[in-house]
Amino acid sequence: MPIEMTSLPRTQFDEIQVTGASMSGTARSKTIQKTIATIPTAAGTAEFLVIVPFASTISSVRVVFKDALATDNTNFVTFRLINKSAADADVIAATDANTTKTTGGSALTAYTPRTMTLATAAGVDVAAQAILALRITGAGTLANTLTEGALIINTLVSG
Repeated sequence: MPIEMTSLPRTQFDEIQVTGASMSGTARSKTIQKTIATIPTAAGTAEFLVIVPFASTISSVRVVFKDALATDNTNFVTFRLINKSAADADVIAATDANTTKTTGGSALTAYTPRTMTLATAAGVDVAAQAILALRITGAGTLANTLTEGALIINTLVSG
């Protein structure tokens, strides 16, 4: 039977510890957001850093931009999210599924979040204070820039 906070004397509040394991799924769910600067049309790689403040399992990664970008097998972007705190382990790998290639990838639709494919379907565990690096690599010459973007990382806080 759960103990309600109203049944504990105020003097015992200092000894209360709530861990991820004792929280509901809703309470454990946390979202981390990061602004993505403009991605130019020229080939190259842009990198954006994010710190995950708590030990957690990453359950989904999404990107969204103000602009659309059609699929193309020559002029495309590739998304990769790596854990710099864990020997550059992939959170999202640089596979065709995480590109705007015609073969295996998909277009970016303006103002519509695009869900990336995680390196492991069950989620990716990260330690507290993990530093993640989002790398967006352009190949060829993109049809247009990608402006006013955002990275959205959904996590479940660990035990």
